[in-house]
Amino acid sequence: MKVGQEIIFSHEGKEEITLDGSLLKNIIINLVSNAIKFSAENTPIHISSSCVEDEFVIKVKDKGIGISKEDQEHLMDRFFRGANAGDFLGHIALLQGSVYRETAEAIDDCEIAIIPKKEFEELLGNSKEVAQKFIDLLAKNIADKEHHLLNLAYNSLRKKVADALMALKNKYHVNGNAENFRIDISRENLANIAGTATESLIRTLCDFKNEKLIDIKDGHITIMNEKKLDGMIN
Repeated sequence: MKVGQEIIFSHEGKEEITLDGSLLKNIIINLVSNAIKFSAENTPIHISSSCVEDEFVIKVKDKGIGISKEDQEHLMDRFFRGANAGDFLGHIALLQGSVYRETAEAIDDCEIAIIPKKEFEELLGNSKEVAQKFIDLLAKNIADKEHHLLNLAYNSLRKKVADALMALKNKYHVNGNAENFRIDISRENLANIAGTATESLIRTLCDFKNEKLIDIKDGHITIMNEKKLDGMIN
């Protein structure tokens, strides 16, 4: 922790719940680490938890850099226009009757809606339209994983990195935005997406920058030549 930082914890609801302790530990470490990293010295970090029936919620509030006034004016537009609006997380684990063990990090401002398991199951059982929606999502998930595995098996390192960058661009770039796509993502996470070692990814990003395919400033990656990157994949 930085000098003068203080963690303030509060909890509401019942004090015992059955869940994956290791997963919970990783989630808390990620949340608190980010709060410490992006908060200044001598600032409080508030951690609150609540447990109501079968729902356990953790919230972390800090004094980080937040959202600039300029970006705040377009906050709701960016959310509703984002290519990733309406995505679902954890539905495969619910359908399998297993525990969802993945973690996710928001790379942009977002809102998350929690659907209780009971309501989710009732929707699937009573609505053909909802059931078909999730069948389509499962089919797409299988197709995406097959594409990813083929890339890992047969693509060169440059193709893997180019494919990862273009996949992020296609996923998160705002429709109709003429500006070059820019993203702040850790090199470790990007390496995992590309299916390569972090060191290899960094070397490839440096090559891409020298070739003016991308630009890197303060850790942010900006795609400068989308056509050439896409050409590596195809």
